[in-house]
Amino acid sequence: MATAQPKGTGPWPVSAETDQGFAAGTFQELVNRINEDPGFTRARALLLVRHGTLVGEAYFNGTQSNDLHDLRSVTKSVTSMATGIAIARGEVPSVQAKIKDLLPAYAQHLVGRAQEQLNLEQVLTMQAGLEWDDTEDPWLGQLFTATDLVDYSLSRPTVAVPGTVFEYSSALSQVLAKVLIERSGRTLHDYVRQHLFAPIGINQSNWLLRPSDDHFGGLGMRIKPLDMARLGQLAMQRGYWSGRQVVERSWMDASIRDFRGSSFGYGYQWWRLGPERFTAIGYGGQYIDIDRSTDTVLCLVMEWNVPATQQVGLTSFNSLRDLMIAGVRNEAANAVTVRSLDGQLITELRLTEGDSPTTTTVVLHREGPADGALTVRVDTRNGSARRHRDFDPVAEMLRWEAGDAEPRPVDLVVLNDSHTEQEERFFLDLERITGNGQVNTPSVVITIVDAPPISTSLDWSHSFAAIGEGETSTVTLVRSGAIMLPLSVPVTMRGVTANAADFESPAPTSFEFAAGQASASIELAATADDGPEPAEIFELELGTDPASLVHPAALSGVIIDQDPIGCDLGASTDASCFLANRYKAEVVWRAPNLDKQGSGAFAPLEGFIDQPGAQSAQVSFFGSNNVELLIKMLDGTSINGSAWMFFGKMSDLPVWVVVRDLDTGRVALWHSEDRSLCGVADIGAFTPSTDTQLSTTRDAVQAEPEPSTSGELFSLQPASTDGGPCRSDAICLHDRFEVRIRWISDAPTAFANPVMTTVDTGAFWMFNPGNVEVGVKILDARVINGHFWFFAGSLTDQSYAIEVLDLETTTLHTFENTGGDLCGFAETGLL
Repeated sequence: MATAQPKGTGPWPVSAETDQGFAAGTFQELVNRINEDPGFTRARALLLVRHGTLVGEAYFNGTQSNDLHDLRSVTKSVTSMATGIAIARGEVPSVQAKIKDLLPAYAQHLVGRAQEQLNLEQVLTMQAGLEWDDTEDPWLGQLFTATDLVDYSLSRPTVAVPGTVFEYSSALSQVLAKVLIERSGRTLHDYVRQHLFAPIGINQSNWLLRPSDDHFGGLGMRIKPLDMARLGQLAMQRGYWSGRQVVERSWMDASIRDFRGSSFGYGYQWWRLGPERFTAIGYGGQYIDIDRSTDTVLCLVMEWNVPATQQVGLTSFNSLRDLMIAGVRNEAANAVTVRSLDGQLITELRLTEGDSPTTTTVVLHREGPADGALTVRVDTRNGSARRHRDFDPVAEMLRWEAGDAEPRPVDLVVLNDSHTEQEERFFLDLERITGNGQVNTPSVVITIVDAPPISTSLDWSHSFAAIGEGETSTVTLVRSGAIMLPLSVPVTMRGVTANAADFESPAPTSFEFAAGQASASIELAATADDGPEPAEIFELELGTDPASLVHPAALSGVIIDQDPIGCDLGASTDASCFLANRYKAEVVWRAPNLDKQGSGAFAPLEGFIDQPGAQSAQVSFFGSNNVELLIKMLDGTSINGSAWMFFGKMSDLPVWVVVRDLDTGRVALWHSEDRSLCGVADIGAFTPSTDTQLSTTRDAVQAEPEPSTSGELFSLQPASTDGGPCRSDAICLHDRFEVRIRWISDAPTAFANPVMTTVDTGAFWMFNPGNVEVGVKILDARVINGHFWFFAGSLTDQSYAIEVLDLETTTLHTFENTGGDLCGFAETGLL
């Protein structure tokens, strides 16, 4: 007889079946059928979920809710999910990857016959074309006794061209398991626990071992019945769980396609039983049945190790399911809309930048009688506007219980990017995850407009200023808008690393505009001194009166030595030379909170190979292990006739990068502001033209300030020099954190190549080993705030995701760059 369970034991909200669209007594009818039908004598558990809510839970024959059960071939569906995760993580290239390449130790069994082209998808869909029958000897015996089941199965005779004939084979699931083991460097159980079970709350499991001490890929997984329901609900939700995409949606959609071509179809280790119904089936009567048309998950657990006459086949299981379907009542249609605070329907929204982040609240309304529960995924999506730069992202999962129609507020935060620009757009998307309701609302188009322009605005005519020692240089200020009145704008010249003796006050000390005059100039003068010295940086700052004007940020400038230091630097690390020693780079930094400034110390990027067309270096400010900046130069003359310059920041301190062409004397200066982790890309930095000594460049691409760090960074504890248990496509820092970079594109997922450069720091390259793309560091700051600190600096505007795995807690932190800028990341509370 069934054992009743107290409410609240389920993984999600628990409610009466009538609240979720079932007729009263529906689940009891299922329990009665099991208790009365001799065919279900060996039943262990039955669970029913609808609208993401547990509505029925029963246990039989003394089984308890915490008992683990061997689910036999339900294991295959779990191995399939793990394979999808491995592909998304880049550990496995794609479903088109050939088995001979994924498992080269077994390639001798495949080469020279049709199976030489056997790929992962054909293994997933049981279409390998190899002789096998799960129900007969010798295959059945070998399934459990073969020392190397992969070797045995791949050496079977060819019976068909791969991809043409379906033959159910648990041995092929072992091939999948072997691929995951070889490509991840972990056991199958450990991999599934970390990447699949832990994110959805499965915290207890066992897995049967083969004689070779590796886990079965197609059977032997033991979990609780409630955790079966978790897996079913995860599949129902296309791999999405509690705000996280655990399994890629595209993988789940592909998993339930019919590759067999029959009414009893087969996908990626899932059985397809209807247009919106798919099932994981295990020997003896183990079922996780998902039906999106009714939004139900029905789980049955039977004792599996019984005579064939006592097993529960699909026909018997469907008789239970038919009882369930008969109890489904029609629910009144309801929907979700986006409205303003005063109740107006919103399909488009215009938001205006302010001097600081501005918040606009919209409200999600559940329209209709609110039958059953409803869960909606709410996300913002980039358009021409970018998250973190132009707006704060929204990523929420909102839920309404049965009878609940209370509005749900969602805050939209627009950031001020300090740039005058055209209108920018992003999108608010809604998607039904599970539940009763239709979310037919199209994406809400959100347009960001600049604050209303002030009548008069000022801007510098150049991106930087430069003065040769003993020489003068003219700087121009431009005004726009209403210019019909006279205007005087004071200007102050202050040193960063330049001293007061290195320059004279501007002449005049203000920009003077006559009525109708659009531009005004001042003259700067630098004094000559003896001997070469590091770069001398200064800033020009405007007075802010009248406050009604739009005032630009301070203009950075550099004083140029008459006799610059060359590339024969000896013991000096204050500069570095690139591209056949033609371009000399220097870095100046300032720490406002410490009242310190200085020149960055250059060091080669150990492990990176300098090449004639690509060179990289690292720069530290406080100590050699604490890298703050990565810099590279590329020879782009074959593309646009220029030398290219990039730098990425792993510090939010203000920096100035000065590069001088030692052949022509031309100088360029780039500045990244305080509290910014944004670097610079300039693919027109230096051209062959020699018609002017100085060139100007584009401004750094800036984003909103990241969290500021403080304290004596050079006092932090270094990482261990031991790389730790790390995969070949990752670096390990502090023997604890595994860091990888996954490139995001339409092409198959690829992971960047890692190089550990100091005990705290690593860098990654994608195209060639002289072209560093991203740098990362982790500092042990537990003596300051009890946490590790993570920083990343970008030298590419490509889309990528940084994955930081805490090997002790198995927590995965993901930092995603959606592309379009060179802004990095800072997290001062990693643990």
